[in-house]
Amino acid sequence: MPVPGTTCTCNEKLELCRVQSTQLVDHLLDGGPDKLTKVKGIGPKLQELLFSMGFFHFDQIASWDASQVAWVDENLDGFKGRASRDDWVAQACSLSGLNVGGVE
Repeated sequence: MPVPGTTCTCNEKLELCRVQSTQLVDHLLDGGPDKLTKVKGIGPKLQELLFSMGFFHFDQIASWDASQVAWVDENLDGFKGRASRDDWVAQACSLSGLNVGGVE
């Protein structure tokens, strides 16, 4: 695990993001859902679909491992493959407050 204030590789930052992220929750955190449409590839319809699947926050998406991304990709009716194609995990990691690979 990297020491705070040191430079990390992209993979280390993704791992740190996953470690600090919450598990899937079936309720909203205080303050309501995040605006998932800030993620490239998620429009209003996809946001509603993700909400219906129980995903409300960037940190949830940021915590997905490869098998979870594959599951989401397969279960996005009408949008199959979008999560991996647009790299939602890295985008959500950045939007949740962690800088990944220089993307802000």
